Amino acid sequence: MDFSANDTKHPGMVTNVAGVEKGEVHSVVINETGHVQELERNFSFLSVCSVGIVTGNTWAALGGSIVVALYNGGPPGVIYEFLVVSFFYWCISASIAELASAIPSSFGVYQWASITAGPKYGNICGWFAGCTTGAGHATSAIVWKNWSNQTGWASDGFVFLAGTLNGAFAVGTPDCVSHLAEEIPNPRRNIPKAILAQMVIGLFTALFYMIAIFYSIQSFDDVLTNTYTSPLAEVYLQATSSKGGALGLLILIYLPLTCGFFGNFITCGRMLWTLGRDGATPFSGTVGAIHPTHKNPFNATLICGIICTILGCIYVGSITAFNAFVGSFVIFSTLSYIAAILPHLLTKRRYVIPGPFWMPGWIGYVVGGIGCAYIVVFDVIYCFPYAMPVSAASMNYSALIIGGLTMF
Repeated sequence: MDFSANDTKHPGMVTNVAGVEKGEVHSVVINETGHVQELERNFSFLSVCSVGIVTGNTWAALGGSIVVALYNGGPPGVIYEFLVVSFFYWCISASIAELASAIPSSFGVYQWASITAGPKYGNICGWFAGCTTGAGHATSAIVWKNWSNQTGWASDGFVFLAGTLNGAFAVGTPDCVSHLAEEIPNPRRNIPKAILAQMVIGLFTALFYMIAIFYSIQSFDDVLTNTYTSPLAEVYLQATSSKGGALGLLILIYLPLTCGFFGNFITCGRMLWTLGRDGATPFSGTVGAIHPTHKNPFNATLICGIICTILGCIYVGSITAFNAFVGSFVIFSTLSYIAAILPHLLTKRRYVIPGPFWMPGWIGYVVGGIGCAYIVVFDVIYCFPYAMPVSAASMNYSALIIGGLTMF
């Protein structure tokens, strides 16, 4: 189902509004969000796909947490847990793509949650969404069959479910390209396509990467007990039997991570800018301003960079506190998704006029329902301690952080 730009009944219309100032007639472009179009549409479809791929960085994110992931079932656990969680995130991504197609907005879930819940509950759902948004090598049996539970939990089933957190951390940013909706031509069509490209490329690159490194490992015990700053150092050292080769491979994984930094600043800067534009932040006039020369939300992006730097300094003071913030990422992001998707289903999707990508009839309800069920069940599981017995250093503080930030 498609709507033209002249469809004045659609909230995503583009209109030239004539005005008179000092005797001169001028026009103002109103974009799909109902705001004045302040940003230039400098991103092409391919560049937006690139932002999604480098910001998601699925294979690099999974490699960085490979040692932690191996405790939850060994290589088979990592692979199968990743495939399971990818299925759920594809359901979430489809629902997000549907909303992005109908309501292309730089803030994404904040805007969608404000609309899907209807006029009565839209403000509270929008506020909630805004607050929460790795000589003999391994055999095929080791890679695909030999289950290894080293978490201390007695239930292998629970270990498998908890282990999907590592995969969720890798694929958990399906909405990132939606924040460029006001800087890409025809966002109602191109944003869903970019989400699909990000998820497809992320799935296959991460899967093939995991299989390759697992077959190259000679001693999993050495990987689990290594003392290198990067857990992949030991994996690459075993694979190449050369420190130079290991260093070269580490550089290859740090390059996309560096590119990911730019993608993160681009997307989070747009999110903060839209909040400032709507008057939802302190000093909103400064935060929500567009730089007259660069034609981008420079102030908001700079503020995000400062905040990220401060959060990074937490690592110097307390690794436990830093890990708690990082571990809460999946829960925070999924809670923001459910704040938009669940009201969309409960209101029978009547507050959103379909965009070009729209799941018909029962398909939309089933896909969205699966995504919401995953969030409700697994967000509880992700709050359990990662291993037993529990100590102050190994405790999972996600519930404390999420509860505290949500309440206060």
